[in-house]
Amino acid sequence: MPEGDRYERTFGAGWRSAFRYVREGTVPVAEVGDKLVKSLAETLRKHDGIPGFQAVERIVRERKEVPLIERFDALDTIVREQGGHRHTNIAVQVAKTLLIQRQFADGESSILPSVEDCIAEGTCLTMVKHYFFARAREILIGEGQLTNHERASQWQSEIEQTIRGDIKKIADQLVQNPNAGDLRAPKGSVSKKSTSDLLDEVLVPSEALVDVSSSL
Repeated sequence: MPEGDRYERTFGAGWRSAFRYVREGTVPVAEVGDKLVKSLAETLRKHDGIPGFQAVERIVRERKEVPLIERFDALDTIVREQGGHRHTNIAVQVAKTLLIQRQFADGESSILPSVEDCIAEGTCLTMVKHYFFARAREILIGEGQLTNHERASQWQSEIEQTIRGDIKKIADQLVQNPNAGDLRAPKGSVSKKSTSDLLDEVLVPSEALVDVSSSL
């Protein structure tokens, strides 16, 4: 088996396609982003969304007077009750970070983003990192397509900024239906061209081609 194929098999099916786009180096960032968003939606549907989401949310909403250690223990209990479900575990880690931030935030918590939105969106972003970026970064650095970890971080940040709006749309659906039974990926930002459009691009009349070499 070629080395590249072996690496690709470490990804799930949908995530593997996104990695192939990156590896080709000719696919626009927006199209890579669309594929990642679609893969996220498929993964959530396939694995029952975020089991225990509402229980996690309730614990984060508890008054500040409840000690953090007690709430952390309660969150860990939810993970156990859900059989260690990966998405539940991710949501709990997001919730713990949110609890720490809110514990020491200035002002009233009402001015902060809603708990359910923060947990859902944070979980979705972390899932993309877990299922895609964690693997892709190391492979691309190892193959020399990304020169170092700083460049890899810039590459990841660029894609994350591209998909952030669609991630929020998926998170909004999860807040309404955490089991993701009817979750759908938002319409892609890159429109699909018809066969006739593609043929028109290929069959350009020779007289329409311009030689720009003389102007360089």
